[in-house]
Amino acid sequence: MSSEPDFLSVEDVLLLHQQQLARYGGGAGLRDAGALDSAIAMPEATFDGSFVHEDLFAGLLRVLGSSVS
Repeated sequence: MSSEPDFLSVEDVLLLHQQQLARYGGGAGLRDAGALDSAIAMPEATFDGSFVHEDLFAGLLRVLGSSVS
């Protein structure tokens, strides 16, 4: 078993969004594909072989912060 996290792809996030829209309703569509790509890639960022964010939750908070602003 790998100790590396399994990151979501843009396709995964769009599928989750479609499922949530089908279940709860809401507005479909994507306002800024580049911003979504950037937000999804952020937790995977590394420097010198180590993840930039100290833990999974810090990475998730960065995604949340970038997706709501």
